[in-house]
Amino acid sequence: MLKRKQFITIVTVALISFLLGTLLSVTAVTTDDGGNPFDKIWEAIFGLEERQDQTETSLDEMGEIISEHEERLTALEEPVGLSGEITIGSLLPLTGGLATFGENSMVAIDFAAEEVNAFLEEAGAGWTLKILTEDTGTDPALALDKLESLAAVGIKFVIGPMSSGEVSYIKGYADIAEILVVSQSSTMPGLNEPDDFLFRFCPTDLMQGPAIARLIANDDVTKVIAVYRNDPWGVGVHDATKARFEELEGTFIESIPYDPWMADFSALAATVDTKVTSAIATYGADQVGVLYIGFEEASDFLMEARAYKILWNVKWYGSDGTALSGDLIENVPVAMLGAATGFINTFFGPTRSDKFDRVHDELVAVLGREPDSYAYIAYDIVWVLALSLLTVDAYDSVAVRAVLPSVTENYFGASGWIVLDENGDRAFGDYDLWQIIAVEPVGYTWELVGTYIHATDSITWLYRKQYLHLSWNSGYTFEATSEDLITLGHGWAATTEEYVEDWLGNVTLTATIDGEEIVGQWSDIYLITEGAWAGFHITEWRYYLNPGSLPAGVHHVTTVVDLAEAIFDGFDWYGPGTGNPTPWNYEFTIEVT
Repeated sequence: MLKRKQFITIVTVALISFLLGTLLSVTAVTTDDGGNPFDKIWEAIFGLEERQDQTETSLDEMGEIISEHEERLTALEEPVGLSGEITIGSLLPLTGGLATFGENSMVAIDFAAEEVNAFLEEAGAGWTLKILTEDTGTDPALALDKLESLAAVGIKFVIGPMSSGEVSYIKGYADIAEILVVSQSSTMPGLNEPDDFLFRFCPTDLMQGPAIARLIANDDVTKVIAVYRNDPWGVGVHDATKARFEELEGTFIESIPYDPWMADFSALAATVDTKVTSAIATYGADQVGVLYIGFEEASDFLMEARAYKILWNVKWYGSDGTALSGDLIENVPVAMLGAATGFINTFFGPTRSDKFDRVHDELVAVLGREPDSYAYIAYDIVWVLALSLLTVDAYDSVAVRAVLPSVTENYFGASGWIVLDENGDRAFGDYDLWQIIAVEPVGYTWELVGTYIHATDSITWLYRKQYLHLSWNSGYTFEATSEDLITLGHGWAATTEEYVEDWLGNVTLTATIDGEEIVGQWSDIYLITEGAWAGFHITEWRYYLNPGSLPAGVHHVTTVVDLAEAIFDGFDWYGPGTGNPTPWNYEFTIEVT
């Protein structure tokens, strides 16, 4: 097969030969009136008068025409592709109810872009990738405004938004404008359809709902009070979980939606307390659980809920909206409630691999905390879009949409294999189970305690950890296995460090298990810097109990807290001669199986 340059040369030579041959042939004959027919032809074609001038001029023009055609043919040989700086947009909730998750994704996206640009340079691609990030505030209307701003500067590819409410709000505009949207975390079922401009690299709540339902059922909880955001995502998670839980012969005895923009959660907490109190009276505490479906406003809600003792004594469950939330572990009073209620949250589980570890280590180094699973997906989206652009070699959203599913099928990312269904959603996935736990010597963290396996509808536990608050959990029985770890805890907070020192100088805490004294330790005083209790100083008494050291059966924990002198916490007085006299006596039981 001839190469393009060979073809250009042959065409050029043939054209010159043809034109010169024509000129020579017509100059060799005469017409009936004795004239040269070339004059007639030349005048007819070019409208020139003098033959010599005409001939010289025509040859020059022919040369220009030939050169012009040669340039055009050369241009065909070297088509214009991507070059320079190629920009894709990123719509992230850097403020609002998903701020922690938005920050995680931003760090992951920037890291991926650095790696992509190093790859493109090594490959000699001739272009680089730029990320333009906009803050949506976790607000659907603002997300649309920011998408329109990106469209105004010609951007055709967008990572995010993160919430289903935002995605559903912008989708119509994106489809009309042919802007390809790839979300790392929108999970509401039914948002997209074949041949639209939306891909979602996470499984939908048609998979997360069954995972939550199985988690609750495995704890032998049969009655659920559900509290959920009244938005497309919250409703979707609630409905999917409820449907599967009922198949498992459980019951949602109450479903309480709330306004996502609610500022005061005191009334909601009081309502939940009333419903849980009634349910416990009817079914018993071991049969009742609370399912919370929301975003980081959970910190405000749980701060109100912690005032109700009965809410410390039922199991709590959450979803990907709260799993790994920084607010919930940095706000210590909220973290105490989360740890005491075994607050376990489901989250899409990325496949552990060398690539996962590399990205994980980078994100932890930058963020200083455990990143959520969607950050790994955000990283993968950058790579998939870059590889798709490299494949089509054009800034064309329609062309990229056509090749993207094939690219994902051949791409193993930080989140694992990305197999898309006919609607462009991730086709399947397992769910990690994350729990708030107390850590030594003091503080709280999220820890991976198990995994829900989609293929078998089962849970594989690493272990279970419980935090039992000596006062708030008083009067109840808790189950544990020999593999579990139990933290017995008691805290004291005040408005100044000196007030906490007064507590430590006057308090005596005596705890026993089956009559045998156990010796815990008070922590150093530390300052709460986040949440509603920011500015308070706190100390915690803890004792770490391994149920495996106890024989199977029921064991009694008793505690007596006494103060030698009256103390002040910045609001009220406690101890001898006050309205809050000591000693305080607490008791609960642990059943080891």
